[in-house]
Amino acid sequence: NGAEKAAAEAQPCGSASGALLFTTATCPNCKAACALLDKAGVKYEKLIAADHPDLVAQYGVKQAPTLVILDGGAPKSFRGVSDIKQFLMSLATAAA
Repeated sequence: NGAEKAAAEAQPCGSASGALLFTTATCPNCKAACALLDKAGVKYEKLIAADHPDLVAQYGVKQAPTLVILDGGAPKSFRGVSDIKQFLMSLATAAA
């Protein structure tokens, strides 16, 4: 369907996994989340939630920012800057 196609296209090229960051145009926390992900070197596709209602519904996005991790299994969602920070800390711990 269209949502699956858009999700597949949103995944970073050459990556076995992907990340979608749902934002709004005016959300200050979304800008903070982008900065955190960029600093951590996480590849993601930034999506304005209002422009992708099919994906918002598919992944149950209720707030911005929401980071959805697609790793071949069930998608994992991290809502808000604090959850996204915890996710990044778990990545750092796993890499250490």
